Amino acid sequence: MNFYIRSLSLGCKLNQIESESIAAKFTTAGFKIAKPGEGIPDGKVVLSIINTCTVTGKAEQKARHSIRDLLRQDPDSLVLVTGCYAQLEAEYLCNMDNRILVVQGEKKGNLSELPGFLTLETGGKLVSDDMENPCKFKSEFARIQSKIGEFPYLFKPGKNKASPETVIRETFPAPDTAPPRKIRKNPPQKGKILLNSFKNDETAFNLSTDELLFHSRASIKIQDGCNYRCSYCRICYARGSSVSLNHNEVVNRIQNLENKGWEEVVLTGVNLSLYKSGNLDFTGLLNLIIQNTKKIMIRISSLYPNYVDEAFLRVVSSPRIAPHFHLSIQSGSERILKLMRRPHSAEEIFLAVENLRKVKDNPFLACDIITGFPGETEEDFSETLEMCRKIKFSWIHGFPFSPRPGTEAWYMEPRIPQRTAGERLKILTKLALSDRKDYISCCLNKTYSGIVETARKTGSCILTDNYLHCLVSGTQELKTGTRVSVRLKENLLDTKPSGNFSLGDFDCSGDIEFFP
Repeated sequence: MNFYIRSLSLGCKLNQIESESIAAKFTTAGFKIAKPGEGIPDGKVVLSIINTCTVTGKAEQKARHSIRDLLRQDPDSLVLVTGCYAQLEAEYLCNMDNRILVVQGEKKGNLSELPGFLTLETGGKLVSDDMENPCKFKSEFARIQSKIGEFPYLFKPGKNKASPETVIRETFPAPDTAPPRKIRKNPPQKGKILLNSFKNDETAFNLSTDELLFHSRASIKIQDGCNYRCSYCRICYARGSSVSLNHNEVVNRIQNLENKGWEEVVLTGVNLSLYKSGNLDFTGLLNLIIQNTKKIMIRISSLYPNYVDEAFLRVVSSPRIAPHFHLSIQSGSERILKLMRRPHSAEEIFLAVENLRKVKDNPFLACDIITGFPGETEEDFSETLEMCRKIKFSWIHGFPFSPRPGTEAWYMEPRIPQRTAGERLKILTKLALSDRKDYISCCLNKTYSGIVETARKTGSCILTDNYLHCLVSGTQELKTGTRVSVRLKENLLDTKPSGNFSLGDFDCSGDIEFFP
């Protein structure tokens, strides 16, 4: 009989790679990792770990719902909550259920020590001898859970003094407190309090792995935290100020991935534009990676448009950089961008897009847009919509404004009704789908290189370098993670009713033209 661990990651790519690393370390220690949706017999799951997000109220609601699902699914299991939501609302989460344990985001890196901590008495590996005996299995199950409760990095309700979560509660209203009707003239500037309050460079990058259980493309976390204080965002409070992985370590990790046969690596971070290692910025790091690796494809997770300068453009013109860029822009209205305290202008958005299209042939360009930000007029939204029409993004990740406690925007008036924000989002999504269809159509009858994401005899998914999900049929013996060439032949979005598209869907179908 085996002891199982469930792992659930919510939110960003950073959380995904961190969760992959935690799962890999438990596997090394002899635990079994339950696959998503896998039914495990009662009494076999000893611990469920959920890595949470706090970017919107909906993200936090999803985290709470997922925690309750895990408790119902495996009533004998403990649930360990970590991540950004756990950083800011540890006390609340602990009080949800006595089976819930919390490791705040600031100590998430220390979870790399948990498998070894649980197996210290057995030499770092679970002892499976005689575990077929139900009594011995039950006894060991209880011992492991008791040991989990002794993990030194657990949040202790009422005992963790001066934590960022405590500072937020003392300074700002609780999440379920209604915001005041009028904006405060001098809202508290908590960002200065927390700028360097908890970030630990030594543990921030502990969670890294080249053994992936849930994904077919490798990722490396090279940066964490953020020094910007956008008026609507509290990620900077959840993850602290910006820290970066040493450039030599970045190169070493990518070389290791390449030597193990990985064809692509995604560089992830909260804000890659803030990467800094000695005198080396993100552009310099990209150049260093290209010079010290052979052929592994490099994909950039997201960028701020004001970072797209001449030096950056020279480096990303390399065929080793995937023609796929996600720009964090949030609005096309100059007035709203200023209210958001964004570090870029609308003009810089246009310039970044224009220049990226000069150095890359028909790149996939995506962006984030918030609808219904406090004070957003119809004219402001029209400016955003017009910007999107002119640029024709390959995809727009739109979402309605979510007031976050502890941010300046929490106090802003006038609030835009949720219905209005939702209507604007529908208009934006309709445009996004239309432009995505157009982008796919202009890629048809062309051959692209890509990575096999899922391999099945009934149909496999190839993720092309320009980020299209291509369905290939047939009985080819494809191996997940390998690079192939695929010729795109049909736009599958044309077969879907308007509004029925999600990012998990196939964009197109195609035929394999080259096997490795």
